[in-house]
Amino acid sequence: MENGKWSSNSISVTKAWLKEGLRERCITRDLKWGVPVPLNEFSGKVFYVWFDAVLGYLSITKRLLGNDWVKWWKGSNNVELYQFIGKDNVPFHSVIFPSMLLGCEEPYTLIKHLSTTEYLQYENTKFSKSRGTGVFGSDVKATGIPIDVWRYYLFSVRPETQDSNFNWNELISRLNGELIANFGNFVNRITKFLNAKYDGVVPEFDIFAEIESKLISDVNDLLVHYLDALESVKLRQGLKSLMEISARGNLYLTESRLDNKLFDGERSKCNAVVGVSINLIYLLSALAEPYMPLTANTIVNMLNAPARIISSGKWEPNDILAGHKIGKPKLLFKRVEESKADEYRARFGGTRNDTQAGGGQKKSKKAAKDPFKDATKAVATKGMTLPDELQARVKEVEAQGSVVKQKKEQKASDMQEVLTKFLAFKVQVGTEMMEWLEKQN
Repeated sequence: MENGKWSSNSISVTKAWLKEGLRERCITRDLKWGVPVPLNEFSGKVFYVWFDAVLGYLSITKRLLGNDWVKWWKGSNNVELYQFIGKDNVPFHSVIFPSMLLGCEEPYTLIKHLSTTEYLQYENTKFSKSRGTGVFGSDVKATGIPIDVWRYYLFSVRPETQDSNFNWNELISRLNGELIANFGNFVNRITKFLNAKYDGVVPEFDIFAEIESKLISDVNDLLVHYLDALESVKLRQGLKSLMEISARGNLYLTESRLDNKLFDGERSKCNAVVGVSINLIYLLSALAEPYMPLTANTIVNMLNAPARIISSGKWEPNDILAGHKIGKPKLLFKRVEESKADEYRARFGGTRNDTQAGGGQKKSKKAAKDPFKDATKAVATKGMTLPDELQARVKEVEAQGSVVKQKKEQKASDMQEVLTKFLAFKVQVGTEMMEWLEKQN
């Protein structure tokens, strides 16, 4: 923990577990669904989901790499394990999983860095599949908004230190005002100019002018911030530095007054602006790749160049040289009208039926009216253990249910009133359980 990059909530939750003292936990469940326990005396039992789930990290590596999985998971000093999770799942990754590996008494790779997020709210309320509130799975595709725009926005509001909020107006504003007006503008302006004025061929250029020296210095300062942020798993800060480098490129174009007049009257200066800028775009493709891989790939294809690798924290505009011919320009992003925010908000604000919300089959009316029954069944099927607070709420439902049963048997005069309150409370607890289950997925 001390030698790795851990989020503050990862540290606090883990220390709380260690301070309390490790307690015995049951790792089996009496269920038909799950991974069977391979011992005769435990016939008919399956493993608790969070006992076998973390082992999936090893098994999926083996499935992908075959016997080479060992190079990543056993006896290597060159591997650092990063894990990215929600704060509800911290102890399974920081305490239970490492304990399981240590208990094997073999040199398994243990967690080094743990990046844990807080909660992402939806329009100042909770995401909820059961109520159809929020954007899930196929909903993202149905909006028609490119996946890299989603990636950009979600990284920009990633709840790294505190809860954050998904907002449709903000998503559209960031697309139009940042991705298009800043990043897309810089790439599009240079690639179009290079194709229009130079037939796509990078001209001979010098970079000894003061304006270029200042640009290179500023970009390198920002590049250091970018690399430090990613090394520290501060992904929002890394994205901010990426956009600051792009904005610095736009400022350079403004200061250089790149236009037809510069091309006609000061060709050598124009050559420098184009040559330096095309190399800065190449750098941006590499910086954008962790956040927007499809966009990064589109850029390198436009540049007719291989994917760029960042091998140091120093940039010089000398990757793409004179004589290199780029491809045809292509717009990276398309504008979305601000009025669409209200349309999306109405569509994904909790008024949808179950088919609209999840893209699946519509539930029966009986299931839709009894979230408590659905949630209780889901918890049992998945072999999960509710947190203490929810367990207490479930017991209260059971207690109130007994009271209702007694009232009914006694034909009490206030039976209907008690029943109405009980059903409302039962639905409320069932909804809370469903929301907790959603966070575990």
